[in-house]
Amino acid sequence: MFSRSTELSLGAGAAFVQVRFQDSQPGFYTAAYPVGLAGLQYLRVVDGARTTFRLDFAFSPFIDLRSGVADERAQLTGAFRHPRGRMLYSGLLGGARSVGTPFIRPVTIAQASLEAEYAVSPLVGVGGGVRYAWQSQEGFAPLSFATVFALLTLHAPTARF
Repeated sequence: MFSRSTELSLGAGAAFVQVRFQDSQPGFYTAAYPVGLAGLQYLRVVDGARTTFRLDFAFSPFIDLRSGVADERAQLTGAFRHPRGRMLYSGLLGGARSVGTPFIRPVTIAQASLEAEYAVSPLVGVGGGVRYAWQSQEGFAPLSFATVFALLTLHAPTARF
């Protein structure tokens, strides 16, 4: 922890993965991958509103959705949450890149989202947002999609002990 408003978190370890590409294969490919995580969060309180900015870095295996194999990736994500009265605004900007993956060609991914939610009551929120994602991998056509969505959020009441 740096201060009351700025927090740093770090983590490291290993992930163990078993992969079998076809049912007819006699065994599994087993590997250990390094895992590293780092997060930086800044909280700013103005007139009782708690605005949060967060930056996260992860270095770990992900399951590649196109091939189903473990893909070691470096991923950076920035996010914010800003309440203003009964409104909550949030957003995310992130990117990832394969690092030394033995089974597939490297993947590059970018994504972004913006959301707004209105608190109808302490337990119910309504809102909407937009999301965009893009993925590029040699040997495949680039993949991208955009969505516009509406949301209904049901918040659990605070448990008091």
